[in-house]
Amino acid sequence: MTRRFKIAIVSLTLPGFPGKSGGEIRDWNILKHITGKHNVDFYCLYPPVNIEDNLVVSQCRQFYYPQKNAEQYPELIYNACFTKLEQFQSKFIKNILAKYPPEIHGFQTVFYTYTKNILQKRLYEEDYDFIIVTPQVNPVFVSGLEIPHRCKRIFATYDVEKVRYHQLAKTKKTFLEKLLFKIETHKACKYEYDVVKQVDGIIAVSELDRELFIRDYQVAQERVLCIENGVDTEYISSFVSNDIPGRGHNLVYVGNMGYPPNKQAVEYFINQIFPRVLENIPDSCFWIVGANVGDDLKRLHNGKTIVVTGEVLDVREYWNMADVVCVPLLTGSGTKLKILEALASEKVIVTTSIGAEGLAMKDGEHLLIRDDPQQFAQAVITCLNNKDYAQSLAQTGRKFAADRHDWVAIVPKVDSWLEKLYELPRSK
Repeated sequence: MTRRFKIAIVSLTLPGFPGKSGGEIRDWNILKHITGKHNVDFYCLYPPVNIEDNLVVSQCRQFYYPQKNAEQYPELIYNACFTKLEQFQSKFIKNILAKYPPEIHGFQTVFYTYTKNILQKRLYEEDYDFIIVTPQVNPVFVSGLEIPHRCKRIFATYDVEKVRYHQLAKTKKTFLEKLLFKIETHKACKYEYDVVKQVDGIIAVSELDRELFIRDYQVAQERVLCIENGVDTEYISSFVSNDIPGRGHNLVYVGNMGYPPNKQAVEYFINQIFPRVLENIPDSCFWIVGANVGDDLKRLHNGKTIVVTGEVLDVREYWNMADVVCVPLLTGSGTKLKILEALASEKVIVTTSIGAEGLAMKDGEHLLIRDDPQQFAQAVITCLNNKDYAQSLAQTGRKFAADRHDWVAIVPKVDSWLEKLYELPRSK
């Protein structure tokens, strides 16, 4: 019988179903399981949407968010009054002279204002067994919280910042870009190192990431749990209709365009791969599907060879209409949810080594892996011209996703890990 722990979860946002990004999908499935098995209080840094219909909230004992905090604990809300000069100075310091990357300091401001004092009060009142922080840009462990000694601190990650920033740095062209990004890389690594030093456990997204935390950050192996990214195969398979008209041969990329590796992958495909595909198959159309699309990508939309959708209501429609799913990622770490969803949709995938990283898939059996742009384009052309070959890859890929990466099979391993972590001494 699994022990029922008292847990505080601190998250940037409240995840919802089915999720609008890979991180939200991951958070939803992990937190749905934890809130269903344990006594959980949830602390959300930003205003949530649709609280009434959210399963995670319904399974929690208490749910805290900025408006509720301000109403119930007005004396604990930090009143930050800045002049315009102070705001400018604050922004300049955060972006140029700050110790950590700018987005972390932005979250830190929200945390200090609405959440820190309430959470500090509750930490001692409730005597939590664990405090779990997700996603990894959440600043709680670098914000001066006093954690009761028996409470274990868990850092849930999406990837390894050290790896992601070093990969992004390699793509910079000019001397100034390289210099500025080198500074940002140093800040990100410093942040990650400082956070890892202060936690008792880490949830990694792949075995590769788990080994990096153990090797590069000297974290004891029993303190690092790998929960691979997964897929809700039942949900993906339940989609039966398609109301979106295709544009000939449809090539699909799905991802949050506010995440730099996704935007970089799309630009790489359009500039170096897609022209080669169009030369051979002129009626091909590249679909860019995902939220937070910038003006530069919006301008590429022509409605014929390139379609930029922005945020969509149901991403399954686009998996369903895809002839080939293209994932030309050049940077990033961890396993990619978009790969697993495409596999579960029984679609043929052409990706890079980075895109396939962390998944025990074989090139030519489950999908195609091509790192050279010309070879990537040829693989796409081959799949479009040879439907039987593409369907064979898609079928073995779907079986792999269903057998190895369904969330129902992956997430429960957190229970036995919490049991073991509870018995370990606090990290120094």
